[in-house]
Amino acid sequence: MAPSRRPVPLPPRPVDAVQAHLALTHGTVSWHALPLPVRERVLSLWIDLLRGHVDDAATEGATP
Repeated sequence: MAPSRRPVPLPPRPVDAVQAHLALTHGTVSWHALPLPVRERVLSLWIDLLRGHVDDAATEGATP
């Protein structure tokens, strides 16, 4: 029988990445667990989405 091979341990991840991974795998995402660049990107996308919605609403209101 061939000897079992143990997996090679991965280098430790930063605390923020570990917390975000745990939050995502447990079905809940804690805003504070996400790294700052991720939070900034989410806010940027949210603002873009809201602006697009406002622009669409303004365009639809102008059409009879």
